[in-house]
Amino acid sequence: MAFSWSNINSGYNNQKIAFSKDAGRTFTDIDFTQGVWDYEDLNTYIEEKTKTVDGEGKEVFPINLTFDQPTFRVIVT
Repeated sequence: MAFSWSNINSGYNNQKIAFSKDAGRTFTDIDFTQGVWDYEDLNTYIEEKTKTVDGEGKEVFPINLTFDQPTFRVIVT
């Protein structure tokens, strides 16, 4: 869903999230540029910033967003 206003905005203090690969000992920031983001763009951007490669050379995405649009529910796995 897209909105007609900036849904990522410094005034909302929502331009940064942090994630940990080591059970909270260290964190890595993901910074978002201000603007209008839809659900798929947010998921793709987070996947790009967090992807790793497993022992077989396959890309692994440790954080995935899924969306239930009828209820506007976001699930982070």
